[in-house]
Amino acid sequence: MHILDWDLPRQKNRLWQIDMNRRIARGKLSEIFGNKTLEADKFMRKIGHNEYGIKQAKYLEENSQYFNVIKAFIEGINYYGNNFKLPIEYYISFAEFKNFTLPDLIATISLFGMPMSQDPAMEVWYEYLEKTLGKEMAKKIIYFRDEDYPFWNATIVSDEELKKLGLYKKNKKIKEENVFENKKEFNRNTNKKNNEMNGKIDDSILGDKFKNDGASNCWNVDGTFTSSGKPLLCNDPHLPNGMPGIFFAAKLYLPDNVISGGTIPGTPVFITGSNKYISWGITTENSDNTDYCEELIQGDHYIKDNVKHQLEITKEEIYIKGNSSIEIEIQKTKNGPILGKTIPSAMTLLGEHYTSSLPLSIRISYKKKILQVLIFILELI
Repeated sequence: MHILDWDLPRQKNRLWQIDMNRRIARGKLSEIFGNKTLEADKFMRKIGHNEYGIKQAKYLEENSQYFNVIKAFIEGINYYGNNFKLPIEYYISFAEFKNFTLPDLIATISLFGMPMSQDPAMEVWYEYLEKTLGKEMAKKIIYFRDEDYPFWNATIVSDEELKKLGLYKKNKKIKEENVFENKKEFNRNTNKKNNEMNGKIDDSILGDKFKNDGASNCWNVDGTFTSSGKPLLCNDPHLPNGMPGIFFAAKLYLPDNVISGGTIPGTPVFITGSNKYISWGITTENSDNTDYCEELIQGDHYIKDNVKHQLEITKEEIYIKGNSSIEIEIQKTKNGPILGKTIPSAMTLLGEHYTSSLPLSIRISYKKKILQVLIFILELI
């Protein structure tokens, strides 16, 4: 079976979305939309998805046993783009389909790592809260950054909650049999925290700054509570609705397996789903994997610990609709690429741009794990 056989509906319905995702990630929107998207392309080139995609593609070609699977997936996209009628957006924008590549795929996955992490935006939000309300209050609002937040404990239903649900007597024996051995309960009710903050946050200070109305959850019910005796998984990444949507539902029949779930167009994996043996899901990571660093720049050097260091400078070319192009310079410190003094509103949770007095570099650690995640999910299939 050629991979196109099961992916044809995705190409038919989402080819334009696949094209836009890779262009956003790699800073190539201006090839279609001209100068209107040039600043966005410059910013994304600085973020580094384009460079990361190119470098990691070489590693994947040489080291992954799944390279042939990924290569077949890419060939499927290109076969459709070159042999079938293109979506109407191509004709409206007078755009041409250009072959999808391995760097496109990796850059697309890297791009989606940012909203699933949330930390690039959370870093700015936390900084704003700390400056506005003080460090202690900021920790109470974004409590999962507190060092005392019990990530290592299991969130389980307490006795009081079971009593309110009328399930305490039925499940008391199960709890007494140490089903949750070595698991600690902790209070998931946030009313205490809300009461601590009540009256201490002036609406005139925060106003409507906090624009994040999303969430993310993944939980399971132990098999001892189900009629089948098998555990149940519930997953909802709470990603925003859109047209088209972020996910594309798919079902793949194999000789010895059946896989179904949510896929991201432009990637060969089921991000959430199940097969005959296992179910899996994803949520917002909420880990501290991104840092913005204020940089003191002097010419082609930056100052760190009172010592001058040479900036790493690379150049990239951005093509613009109309057969013109510009060359941009990307400066890097040991912390990462320098973005400038302004973080766009889409990456702040503030509903507006965030401006610093000094140039900001960005250090993103989650990129190191992207290929591992891709290979892990391929192994599930």
